[in-house]
Amino acid sequence: MAGLTTQSSPKRGTWRRRLLQFGSFLLGALGALFACAYPEIGRAPSGDHLDRIAKSPNYNTKAKRFVNPRQRAYDEARKGLTMGEFLKAAWFGQQKRSPDGKLPESKVDLEAFLASDRLAYVWLGHSTILLRIDGQTILMDPIFHNAAPLSFLVRRFQPPVLKLEELPPIDLVLISHDHYDHLSRRSILFFRDQKTKFIVPLGLSSYLEGWGIAPERVTELDWWQEVEWEGLKVVCTPSQHFSGRSGVNANPTLWASWTVVGSSQRFYFSGDSGYDQHFREIGKRFGPFDVAFMECGQYNPLWPMAHLFPNETVRAGQELRAHAIQPIHWGMYQLSHHDWFEPPEFSRRFGEELGLRVLTPILGQLVDPKRSVTFERWWKDALPPKSSQ
Repeated sequence: MAGLTTQSSPKRGTWRRRLLQFGSFLLGALGALFACAYPEIGRAPSGDHLDRIAKSPNYNTKAKRFVNPRQRAYDEARKGLTMGEFLKAAWFGQQKRSPDGKLPESKVDLEAFLASDRLAYVWLGHSTILLRIDGQTILMDPIFHNAAPLSFLVRRFQPPVLKLEELPPIDLVLISHDHYDHLSRRSILFFRDQKTKFIVPLGLSSYLEGWGIAPERVTELDWWQEVEWEGLKVVCTPSQHFSGRSGVNANPTLWASWTVVGSSQRFYFSGDSGYDQHFREIGKRFGPFDVAFMECGQYNPLWPMAHLFPNETVRAGQELRAHAIQPIHWGMYQLSHHDWFEPPEFSRRFGEELGLRVLTPILGQLVDPKRSVTFERWWKDALPPKSSQ
């Protein structure tokens, strides 16, 4: 009818305003979180750097990402990894994902460490290893803080047994890939004004240089490339994994393991990797190893080809022709859905069955892989009654 106008009801208008206010608040909160996380996310490769690394045979120029040798099978294996399945396993699982109290630790004997004339190392938790070989001090995947772009996420079980400020002078840092539990901005910043050198897989120099590390201090390598450094041969060897820090750019940088050959001893550092034929190939080319630091944690049937299960850890150690293995990638963060004590318990059992020595020191303990030391099952009190026998 002429002269009539339509108006929104007061109730509808109120809800509309509330929705707009909530949306504005949510966008503001997300913006604030991103602003806090942005420095930690870092700068992925771009421009000329991206053009250079894209020439790698391990880079798919069509998909614009690094790939595994069996990427199609890898992608197929991850199809069950939906957010719903992940949250279901996280919220409804019965596993004991973190310890009840502080894990046992030992004060690091830095004097004995620096005086060692043989390969010696200290496990600092997760995948961080402090190692001495041929008079050089090497630090691998250094992380001394929480493992996430926001400081309140993925918290450590306990403070580091050795603080960054307490480290001896570090000659070389090796980094396996760009995930937050392996590449830590706060750890890198500590070395910004020091003489420490870095050797990293393709693409990672972008992050380091963005955080103030001079380009001449960083060496990038592709799989099977090697460099002579201070009398050591450092080889970038393959792994089977993935990369990315932003959540939107999959596999922008390469992931790797490391082989280091000294004058009379050598070691292998797996980084993160699922099981595949690269272990056998590395063993043929560079084995036997005095010790292999082998990923053994954060595994799950939802992502079977991205991480090693304990039986695969031991099997891979055998294929590497390692005299002994040290399980790493466990004991400091709640990143998967298995019991926190599974990695050492199961890898030790499989090692005994297959005749491979499994080293399980406490945090901070100085280890000489050639010494015949019996390591206690210091986690056994957390096991179910029948399993602790």
